[in-house]
Amino acid sequence: MSRSPSMSRSPSPVFGGKLQPLQGSAISDLSGFLAAESANSKADEKKLKKAQWRSRQGLGVQEGVDPESLKREMNDKQKSNREYILLMNKLKKDEAAEGK
Repeated sequence: MSRSPSMSRSPSPVFGGKLQPLQGSAISDLSGFLAAESANSKADEKKLKKAQWRSRQGLGVQEGVDPESLKREMNDKQKSNREYILLMNKLKKDEAAEGK
């Protein structure tokens, strides 16, 4: 059984033991692309942390920062703990008001 020419694989472009980028590829240097991507993600994370800090300090929101990204998500345990603390503070306040 012979293979049709359209089903045959072309040899990999290997020169000197290294794979060469494809001629039609828009990214010529993958390591450079990954380094730039890493730098961009670190810069975005730094901007978010700065915006969160500004928010905690009561300062205005910076330009280009999504206010929704600054909100902290609480899980169920944190929510119940917050409710417990608020309830206990209210009870202490009520006891202090009765004692006067």
